[in-house]
Amino acid sequence: MMANQMDELICPHCGTPNPPDVEVCQVCQRRFPQENSQEEKEPDFPADQEEGQDSESRWELDNAFLRALEGIESITNVSEKGVEEAAAEGSEERIADSGEEKQDSASEEFESGDALPDWLTSLAEMEFGEQGIGTTEESGEEDAVSGIRSHQAEGEFSDLLSTSGEDVLDEQKEADETEEAVEDKSELEPAELPDWLAAIKPIEYTPPAIQLETLPDEHLESGGPLAGIWGALQPEADLAGEGEPRGSSVVLSVSDNHRVHADLLQGMLQESEKPSPLPESKGDSSHTPIRWVIAIILILSIIWSLIDNSNSQSPRSLAAPPEVISVFNVINRLSAQDRVLVAFEFEPGISPELDAAAAPIIDHLLLRDAYLTLVSTSPTGPLLAERFLASTQSDHSISKNTDYVNLGFIPAGTAGLISFSQSPQRTLPFTIESELAWSSLDRDAVLPLQGIYGVADYAMVVVIVDQPDVARAWIEQVLPYLQEKLPAIPLVMITSAQSEPLIRPYYEAIPKQVQGMVTSLAGGTSYANLIGRDSIAMGYWRAFDAGLIVAALLILVGGVIIVSFNFYVQHKKESGETSE
Repeated sequence: MMANQMDELICPHCGTPNPPDVEVCQVCQRRFPQENSQEEKEPDFPADQEEGQDSESRWELDNAFLRALEGIESITNVSEKGVEEAAAEGSEERIADSGEEKQDSASEEFESGDALPDWLTSLAEMEFGEQGIGTTEESGEEDAVSGIRSHQAEGEFSDLLSTSGEDVLDEQKEADETEEAVEDKSELEPAELPDWLAAIKPIEYTPPAIQLETLPDEHLESGGPLAGIWGALQPEADLAGEGEPRGSSVVLSVSDNHRVHADLLQGMLQESEKPSPLPESKGDSSHTPIRWVIAIILILSIIWSLIDNSNSQSPRSLAAPPEVISVFNVINRLSAQDRVLVAFEFEPGISPELDAAAAPIIDHLLLRDAYLTLVSTSPTGPLLAERFLASTQSDHSISKNTDYVNLGFIPAGTAGLISFSQSPQRTLPFTIESELAWSSLDRDAVLPLQGIYGVADYAMVVVIVDQPDVARAWIEQVLPYLQEKLPAIPLVMITSAQSEPLIRPYYEAIPKQVQGMVTSLAGGTSYANLIGRDSIAMGYWRAFDAGLIVAALLILVGGVIIVSFNFYVQHKKESGETSE
């Protein structure tokens, strides 16, 4: 009977045993896999003959155990799973017949206890109920069997092929032993700490309790906004004393070596605070008279050249450069009563140099009966313009607001220049005396401003400047408005000697952005020679010329004296050595 059961095919889908020669399950009507059926019919045995017997006996025991479990499960599941699937397929009679045959075969197999091991016989003596295997004596076996049934019900029968019931029972016993060990550990008494470990145990800090005054439960307020109220909360007692806190003194532990170094550092700092006297200069007293003589000679020669205007040292032969001749030609093309804009863009410290350079040009403009408009982007420029006219143009009988008008300071720098170029009336509405300069409903504009509505209405623009940045601002911001008319309004620069190299490229550009230049004392003197009039530039040039001539003579005389003295001393030494 055991052999017949081993030859039966177990359906991997429903777990029902079938005859070995069928290809389709008799219950679920599903085809058996060819590999599984072949493996069950012809199991592979190891080729080694020495180990074959052991492996064959082990395989037979495992297979017998699994067959027994399959028979038990098939008996219990026929009424539940098999009937339901058979009803779905319409084969109820076949299921009943197969169930009865399996029950008879299982009972006969269990009755033959000699063919089964003891552990399998004990497993067969279990009681069966409606839900599966009955209750056993040991809880571990019940859990193992229930676990196996749960896996079979979920379709995981293939995983149990590699696991035996004995292993499952062993695992359950180990789990029970682990739980008992945990329970035993929980009942352990607390260990006693050694003396040395108890000594280093941290002591819990308990803050001291604050002693507060005991107040009665019911307190009647006698004053303040809460007067007459019972049970008001009372303030706590003062926690801090009324005295001043005591200062804590910190004493450093300083070694002798550190103290010595500290004393050295303190001594160095004290010595550095004391100012050290400067060494006395040992001058050569023999050179002092000679220096005084040279200074007196130079001063007298310069003063004499300024006083004596009839001397022969006149720069009449000084040739005018091309840029100065260009300015002369531009002014000569002006007609009477043309309006000319003059900007005084220099500081008081450079005024002697620029006064000498600008005096001949302003003199020439006044000779042409031009009306002048004075402006400046420097706060001191308007006052320098008034001083300039009073000191250098005293020969001309000019009057304010008739021959010239001083509009004063143009604010905002470069932005102010743009605003003035577009609308002079809005930028500078008043003169330097706070009088209305332009025309209104009840009065006309002053004479130099009549017919002026923009910077392009002027016949010429003259800029007296000592800074290259200011000159560039006038060229970049004002020149585009001067070129709106054809021909373009000429722009002329009067500069100092230090600014001339940076402004000259604007004159030498093609086309020219600056139509003429007068540079410093040399330019003013050459322009005075062109107009044939004497000016302060002539006097400055004569003084400069006289000072240079006297300085050259003193250098020459001093060199001759030094060489002669050295020759005399050398000759005296040679003659003394010869006599010896």
